[in-house]
Amino acid sequence: MMPDKFDRELLSRYLNCETTPDEEREVIDWLARNPENQKEFDALDFAFQAAVMAAPEGEDAVVLERKKRRTARRILMWSLAAACIALVAFLGGQTAGKRQLDRLADETMSISVPMGQQIDLTLPDGTKVCLNAGARLQYPTLFSLSERNVRLEGEAMFDVAHDPAHPFTVETALCRVEALGTRFSVTTDESRNQFSSSLFNGRVRVTNKVLGEQIILDPGRKVDLQDDHLAISTVQDMDDYLWTDGIISLNNITFEHLMERYERTYGFHVIYMGGTVPEISCRGKIRISDGIGHAMQVLQDGGTAFSYRIDYSLREIYIW
Repeated sequence: MMPDKFDRELLSRYLNCETTPDEEREVIDWLARNPENQKEFDALDFAFQAAVMAAPEGEDAVVLERKKRRTARRILMWSLAAACIALVAFLGGQTAGKRQLDRLADETMSISVPMGQQIDLTLPDGTKVCLNAGARLQYPTLFSLSERNVRLEGEAMFDVAHDPAHPFTVETALCRVEALGTRFSVTTDESRNQFSSSLFNGRVRVTNKVLGEQIILDPGRKVDLQDDHLAISTVQDMDDYLWTDGIISLNNITFEHLMERYERTYGFHVIYMGGTVPEISCRGKIRISDGIGHAMQVLQDGGTAFSYRIDYSLREIYIW
């Protein structure tokens, strides 16, 4: 089925928050007529978001305001679309309405974050997600009537929209995290068999997909996968989560842990050339946007005893 022809100039004005209420209803009616229309809209929306992210710094305030207004409209649009489908199901047949929702739930979006950057996005249910560098998130165009599932590779912070009747689930290769209304972080690296989740408010259930064990996490606590088992501990330092603000903390962290964060953030592979692993002798914070060269030089200038060489072509860092 091909998408219905529609005025692309009107769609562009809708994305730019410049349409009248009558024009907004016209767009929503067009989206509800044909599933292919939604695909065309999503493609245009994706291009619009890319343009917003590339906007000059002087436009930050305007861009932020537009993003807020667009997010509110998207939530309203999904609410109206869901209400329309529910009404059709009630009046003309529940099976057809359910099939329509199932088709939308089967259509997925995928966001991959370039190295050295973070991306903030709002999911169709209003859940806010901050994705760290190198992360990849898959989520449905529209969540189903029974559940809200996303799949994550890498590191992300979730601020879940409250909906007790529809649990929010983050699937990773190693573990599953289920939440109601809550804020939590998830870090996963299948190649290293690493998984970690920290809870800041609400409650989550974490399931070990390797052994099937489950735990309930309380606020201020974190869980790590250690030797294929879930291990609970206390969140010691909130500086570990400053990456959501584009910052890496050098406080209370081992050299090896910091290098792992550099690897995830900048997409470089760290190679130890022998000798003992150094201890970090400086404290402070660095901005991710200053680059990997600055991040390494800060350690050395701060008195940490080590030498290094960066091969930008191979994206490797040699340490001795």
